[in-house]
Amino acid sequence: MDADRVVWIDLDRATPEQAVVQKQFMQRMTAVMFVLSALVLLSAVIVPKPDTSDRPWDVGLALAMLLWGCAVPLVHRPPQWLFQLSTLYAITVCSVLAGAARPLGATPFFYLWPIASCAYCFSGRTLAVALAWMTVTFGVAVAGFADTPIKGIMFWSVVTCVAFIGIMVSVLRTRGLALVAELERASTTDPLTELLNRRAFGHAFEREAERAIDANLPLSVVVFDLDHFKALNDALGHAGGDAALRSFSDILRAASHPGDLVARLGGEEFAVVLFNHGPEEAGRFAEGVGRRLHSDAATEGPRLSVSAGIATLGRGTSAPEELLLFADKSLYAAKAAGRARVAWWDDGPIVGRSEHGHGALAA
Repeated sequence: MDADRVVWIDLDRATPEQAVVQKQFMQRMTAVMFVLSALVLLSAVIVPKPDTSDRPWDVGLALAMLLWGCAVPLVHRPPQWLFQLSTLYAITVCSVLAGAARPLGATPFFYLWPIASCAYCFSGRTLAVALAWMTVTFGVAVAGFADTPIKGIMFWSVVTCVAFIGIMVSVLRTRGLALVAELERASTTDPLTELLNRRAFGHAFEREAERAIDANLPLSVVVFDLDHFKALNDALGHAGGDAALRSFSDILRAASHPGDLVARLGGEEFAVVLFNHGPEEAGRFAEGVGRRLHSDAATEGPRLSVSAGIATLGRGTSAPEELLLFADKSLYAAKAAGRARVAWWDDGPIVGRSEHGHGALAA
């Protein structure tokens, strides 16, 4: 998911870039809620009514909300607790307003704004705290200060209605996040092998290359291609070919480290990005994968071999797309030299020994 398109994501699971965008969205939403509430409250001051004793409260609370709404967008890199505090602050203002209003009228409707925004942006636990705070403060306002003859009915009607709306928004948010996560997984994962697909690999590869350049650390990409896969697919059928691809993807997972990128680029072609690996370490990785495939095929299924091409950051290129291109050219050189071999790029493809240790070829 692109960070600049994020408007709804769980902050606890967001990347740093996504969290920044989400907090910017929350800053705007908080500002709009407070400023609009202040303007509505100020507009109520000019409406004629029999009892105007609450006008100073209206003006004071409107100014307090206006100042908060203007101040929040000015905070640089706001912490999450600031928005949670804004919710409790808005609820407190609503409760003070409910106690001061003469008559109470439709004042409790203002609770819907902070509760709905809290349910939309935060977890169920935060919503529960906000609802509890609303219940307590509104209960005090109604019992001790509100001007209404039906205090009990008013209290329970407001609490149950606002809580129901908040809970429904929270449920819809949870379901929406689950759907977004599933769509994200489907759009970035190869359905057969459950590895990264080519699109997701490209974005992740760029990030890893930038990280390696910033840290001045080596990075290698290894491109694998199963040898004679079409013949195997014709002999065993698509089900057998799919089983072979899944088996090879399992080998790549087992051989790689948690920080490595493992992807299926398409067909029988796979790629692994090895962070902090130079050409020698990448070559040993590719040879180990080839030996593991050869060993598994000898005991569990049809004989398979794989060719590999390696390109390392800083050896003639610093761009991810060029790095992948040079790894592809090395792969073609390995296949042209007899397959089941590893080749690497060093101002041209250099073909090394067979992945299974049988002989060596020069470029």
